[in-house]
Parts: sequence; structure tokens; C-alpha cells
Amino acid sequence: MKFLSAKSQTRLAFAGLFITVPLLAFSTVYAEEQSTSDQSKKLDSIRTIRKEKISAFRQSNPYVQVRIDSISGTPKWLEGKLSEGLTKSDPVEIALEFFERNKGIFGISQPLSELRLERVRTGETGMKHVFFKQFYGGVEVWNGKINAHFTSKGKLDLVNGSLYPDIDISTTPRVDVTFAEVKAKNDLPRKSKNVQMISSELRVFPHQNNYYLVWLVKIHVDSPPGAWEYFIDANSGQILHKANRIMRINLKDNLTKGAFVIRVGQLIFFAT
Repeated sequence: MKFLSAKSQTRLAFAGLFITVPLLAFSTVYAEEQSTSDQSKKLDSIRTIRKEKISAFRQSNPYVQVRIDSISGTPKWLEGKLSEGLTKSDPVEIALEFFERNKGIFGISQPLSELRLERVRTGETGMKHVFFKQFYGGVEVWNGKINAHFTSKGKLDLVNGSLYPDIDISTTPRVDVTFAEVKAKNDLPRKSKNVQMISSELRVFPHQNNYYLVWLVKIHVDSPPGAWEYFIDANSGQILHKANRIMRINLKDNLTKGAFVIRVGQLIFFAT
């Protein structure tokens, strides 16, 4: 029986390693691609079913105007006789009953827990407006909002807003908040002065046709002026998106001298 030398055995071991590693890498990539493909097929099936439900809603409510969001595929505007068949009397309860009955067209599964009351406003003519924020797994969905509007007689006649459908992610972060804050702070422009951490909260963040669990880190900087928002992936720790909500504008000298701040929605304009 002929034995291999130690040198030959070492060469064979390395050869086996070089063969095994590419195979493992290929297997991992194939598994990830297969998972992505399966998820895509699942979402396509869900969206097809939602289209059918929206079509059925339109047929059952011919006098209701329906506008669909081109990105999410869910209603962004429903106007007409929306109180038909609803049994509640309180505006908040009426709205939630409506969303529960029609959750299929909005792409949510549990309206009572996924929609949280933000505020109720009563107009001068007695019309009530109910505002909800969207949550998933107890975490607020960034920019997910839906509103219900009532006539002075208490009839629901308009629903508008943006809900993000078909969310299916874990809401348990792998990266802690301290890491996210340091990550954001280290990414600020050089020579930033008087840096103040405003808040750090978990959010579900719709981004590039996917959903991510993120730490939304808000930072105020005196110089250069900044109201920074960082969206840090709560699993990988990477910066998915960042934005300075302060924008500089120039005004004519005869209108102003010095600097002041103008707030317009989420943007803050620093005028000089």
C-alpha cells in the first residue's frame, strides 16, 4: 500500500478546501435567490388577490370614487357613501369598523392594532376628521397615515391617506440604539458644532420596494445648520437613507436682514 507524503496530503487538503468554499458560496447564493423568488411570487399572488377585492369593492359601491396609489396598489382616496352597513355611532369606531370590513383592499390584516388614533378634529360646521397612524408589530410605519372624514350628520364620506401593504418583517432589532446613534453622529459633516441628539426610535421604513426595520435617529446641529434624520438598518447597521430637513434659501435684502427659520411640513428652511 502506497502512502502519500505529508506534502501531498497538504496539497489535497487545500484542493478540497478550494472546491468546498465555492460550493458553499454557490449554495448560499442559490438559497438566497430562491428565497427572494419565492417571496416575489407570494407578493404577486397577494397583489392579484387585492386587485380582485378592489374590483369587487367598486362593483358593490358604484357611487364611491376610488383612486389607487400607483406604487402600493392600495386605495389612497375613497369618496362617497362609505357608511353603508356600518353599525357604530362614534366616528373613531365607525372608521375602524370600515377599515376592518375592508382590510383586504388596504393590505393590512389587523386594523384595530395596526391603526392607532393620532387625533380627532371638529370643523366649524360640525364635520369631524379622524387621523390614524399605521403600526406594524407595535412599531410605527414611517409616513403611514390614513384619515377618515365625516359630514356634519356623522356620515363617513371620505377616506384618504397612504397605508403600506403586505409588511412581513421581524420587529426585533439586532443592532442596539447606541450603535445607531454613534453611526449617525460619525456620518455628520466635518466641523459640525453643537451636536444634539434629539430622538432615536424604531420605525418600519418602506425603501426601494422593500420594508426595513430601522432606527430613525434625529440630530440637531447648530453649525452648519442641520436637522438630520438618519435611517439606520436595525439588522445590518448600515445607513439606508439620510436627509437634512433644513434647506437654505436666499431672500431679497429689502425683505429681511439676518437669519430666521421657516417651517413647511417636514422641511425647515434656513433663510438669510
